[in-house]
Amino acid sequence: MKNLVILFFMAMSTMAFAQEESRHSLGPTVGYNHSWLSGDAEGLSAKPGFNVGLIYNYSLMEHWGLGLGLLYSVEGYKIDGTDADANVAYVRVPLKLQYFFGEWGQAFRPKLFAGPSLAFLAGAKTKQGSNTIDFKDQVEGFDVGLLVGLGFNYRLKDRMWLNFDLGYTNGFLDTYKSEAFDNKNRLINANLGVAFGF
Repeated sequence: MKNLVILFFMAMSTMAFAQEESRHSLGPTVGYNHSWLSGDAEGLSAKPGFNVGLIYNYSLMEHWGLGLGLLYSVEGYKIDGTDADANVAYVRVPLKLQYFFGEWGQAFRPKLFAGPSLAFLAGAKTKQGSNTIDFKDQVEGFDVGLLVGLGFNYRLKDRMWLNFDLGYTNGFLDTYKSEAFDNKNRLINANLGVAFGF
């Protein structure tokens, strides 16, 4: 009987602690992009870019969680032999299944994640010298890819976390409307954000 009482109070304490932990968090994020096209077009190389937006996390249980992002992401490629960059902007919506190492309540928790990344075209321009050319009408309006990566969450204080993600996105769809080439988006991103629990 005594052991049952002890087990009961241990279970109640665990449940109370879990309820005190914020399962939801939301906040801003900013990141560095390294993007390029994979395919049969020649004379193109990777270029730097950036992304900025919001991240949302939901803790399903001690080791598993869901992540959702809404990002304005500037990607594209560099045209070799020129000073021209092709800047292709997307509104990206990454959906992540996250696995967290360590125990619930730890300040530092490494993580692995994977899931689809949806991309909606926001603009496409190239600039060479003083000339700017809009080529949005040549780019497909939607892309979807697989996002995989790793990172960590670090609790700065109660209900406030620092989030770091390093991800790779492999696009599945042809980037351009032209059938002459078959090119797909490739993206490496490093993001840092702050999330607030609620």
